[in-house]
Amino acid sequence: MLPCVPFYFLMAKLPESHLWFYSKGDTESAMDSLYKIGELNKTQRNRFEDLRLKQPTVNRDKSDTLGSLLKSPILAKRLGIMMWTWFVNSLVYYGLTLGAGDLGDNIYESTIFVGLAETPGYFLCWLLMDSKFWGRRRSLILIMSICGICSIFIDFYFHEGVSKLVLSLGSKAMIAASFSIIYTYTCELFPTSVRSIGLGNCSMSARIGGIVAPFVVDVGKLLVKGDPNSVYLLYAIAAISCGLLGVALPETYNKPMPNTIADVQCGGNYRVLLQDDDFDAEI
Repeated sequence: MLPCVPFYFLMAKLPESHLWFYSKGDTESAMDSLYKIGELNKTQRNRFEDLRLKQPTVNRDKSDTLGSLLKSPILAKRLGIMMWTWFVNSLVYYGLTLGAGDLGDNIYESTIFVGLAETPGYFLCWLLMDSKFWGRRRSLILIMSICGICSIFIDFYFHEGVSKLVLSLGSKAMIAASFSIIYTYTCELFPTSVRSIGLGNCSMSARIGGIVAPFVVDVGKLLVKGDPNSVYLLYAIAAISCGLLGVALPETYNKPMPNTIADVQCGGNYRVLLQDDDFDAEI
C-alpha cells in the first residue's frame, strides 16, 4: 500500500487532456493545455499564441455515457469484441502460468521459463504494433492465432516433455504480446468522451477471466477423457476466436482519434483543427 501513496500526489498534478476539453466543447481550456505542451517542447510562444481551435460542430449539451455507447452499433460491437478479447487474454495468461507445474519434472525451472517467455513476446509486440503494415489490428489477429495454434499442437499431438514446454512457452509469449497490444488498441477504438468507460469495462472482463482461470485449469483437464492436455484445446478455441473477431475491428494506427460518439458515427470524416489565417494544423 505504501508504495502507492506517492502516485496519489503525482496523479493530482497531472494535467487534463486537451482532447478531453475539446470533446466537452471547452476550447479555451484545450488551448491552454496545448500552450503548455508547446512550452514543454520548447516551442516559442509567438509561433502558436495566435492559433485558435475551431469550434466543435456537434451538439455538446448531452454528455456521452455508457448508455449512449451501447446505443451506437459501431461502438457496442467494438466493446463486445474487446471485452471478450480481454477476458480471453487474462484467462489464457493466468491459465498457462498456473499450468507451469505440468511442463516438466522441476516446477521451479518451468515457472522461471514461463516467466521469461514474456520477454520475447513484449519485443515482438514492440516490433509489430508500430509498423505500418501490421499496425494494431493485424498484430492482434496474428499473435492470437499463433497462440491458439501452439495450444492446438500440444493437444492434438499429445506433446510431452521438451516439445510441450517449447509450445507452451510460445503460447505464453504470444499472449503476453497480445496483452500489451490491447491496452493501446482499446484506447484508440473508443472516443475520448467514453474512452475511460470502454477501457474500464474491458479491464473488468480481464479481472473476471483471471478469477475463473484456476477453475478452468482443473475443468479443462476433464474436457476430453483420457487427454491430459485437453485444457490447451480450450485455450486454442478461445485465442483463435479472438483472432477471428479481430477481423471485424478497424485499424487505428496513425489514424485520428475520435473525440465523441458522433465522430465515430460520421465514419471518421472529422478533424480537429487549429485555425489561423495562414496556418492549419491537425491535432
